[in-house]
Amino acid sequence: MRGILVDWLVEVSEEYKLQTETLYLAVSYIDRFLSVMSVQRAKLQLVGTAAMFIASKYEEIYPPEVADFTYITDHAYAAEEVLDMEMKILLELDWKITAPNSHLWIERLCAVSRASSRVKHRAEYYSQRTLQEYALLEFKPSLIASASVHLSLVAEARENRDHRECWPRPCERLS
Repeated sequence: MRGILVDWLVEVSEEYKLQTETLYLAVSYIDRFLSVMSVQRAKLQLVGTAAMFIASKYEEIYPPEVADFTYITDHAYAAEEVLDMEMKILLELDWKITAPNSHLWIERLCAVSRASSRVKHRAEYYSQRTLQEYALLEFKPSLIASASVHLSLVAEARENRDHRECWPRPCERLS
């Protein structure tokens, strides 16, 4: 069910043209909340909606309003329910809403390695695919980002028939 929820959040993120950081934060909030709270299946979308609402208020310049989030759920939840779940999540997270994520690590790794935009976009793709996989939650965001960038650099080298080392020295110090 978590994978289906993340797929839906990706669509919400695209619909409202939200930043990538917003999606990563929302998934982080969901995972942290679900690790300590048991949620009925019928309320899982509400948790995702509230997490995206919190993340968008944190990351976006012009975040969607609560009415937008009730609309995107086809009015399955009232605005008050979204706001109540928002408060439950924030209290359970002890208001610790800043979290490292693989997107930030990819940005840094690509900057220090002077990777092309193609490498960066491919690494982002690999990293975003891991968001849906429950089994990958045990890995640190820095490790997922390093693996994504490395795979992207290897793919780029193979396409260009380049046999140079695919893990630049500046990346060694970061990972």
